[in-house]
Amino acid sequence: AGARHFRAARNRVTPYPEVREALGLLRQKYLLVSLTNGNAQIEHTPLAGCFHHSLSAEAVGAAKPDPAMFLAACDWAGVAPQQTLHVGDDPLRDVVPARELGMIGAWLNRNAAIWPADLAAPELQFSDLAALAAALHSPSEETPP
Repeated sequence: AGARHFRAARNRVTPYPEVREALGLLRQKYLLVSLTNGNAQIEHTPLAGCFHHSLSAEAVGAAKPDPAMFLAACDWAGVAPQQTLHVGDDPLRDVVPARELGMIGAWLNRNAAIWPADLAAPELQFSDLAALAAALHSPSEETPP
């Protein structure tokens, strides 16, 4: 009974208001794979159906920033890292390791944080997923893979 309650509690997440709509728009045009170091199961959260596939550190056997997490997403999608945009909110666990593999690194910076001065700036930065979706759907600009 305790394990069942734990599983239910870990999946009680509240996405930011724009997330489901933005992911829905992106999902129409791109393969979306979620990567998590946590233990929530996307298919049992309000984000169920927003991603084509989800990978956890437990399933991969490695946690971000380990390259294995990013490469597992590429393997599943059948694309090279150079064809991939990785969006994350942590410079050291998301953006930098993705960039080191040849991916485009996008920083989701919801709190107007300052990028660490000792790191090369991210290729892309967005304040929320609606801004990301708008940028990737903009007909006037070249869009990343």
